Amino acid sequence: MLISDFSRVTGLKQTTIRFYIGMGLLHPMRVSAGGSTYHQHFSEEHVRAVKAVGLLQSVGCSLTNIAAMCEELKSQSTTPARSGDILNLQINMLEKKQREFESMILLLREQLGSLQVERLP
Repeated sequence: MLISDFSRVTGLKQTTIRFYIGMGLLHPMRVSAGGSTYHQHFSEEHVRAVKAVGLLQSVGCSLTNIAAMCEELKSQSTTPARSGDILNLQINMLEKKQREFESMILLLREQLGSLQVERLP
């Protein structure tokens, strides 16, 4: 599929797709369209890759770290221990954020209680 179709399927803007390509997160096939012109073709594998990037971003991974992980996987220089280290770092970061959110919720509930307002579910 061409970039316009890939954009529609993934919901990403074409500028975002080009940014991902520049970062090395996506590697579309380049197919000649005649002369020095070429088209970038994307596959279902690229759609899965974009979903994985989105998932990793949703758990706090930066695009820079995701690109580094992709490069390690591509070059087969990663090990299960290295992958485990990366995942453990993300888990630790998420647990820290969870504690921060729990503290914020507690503070807001205390303030709500002091206002003597009926709690919302």
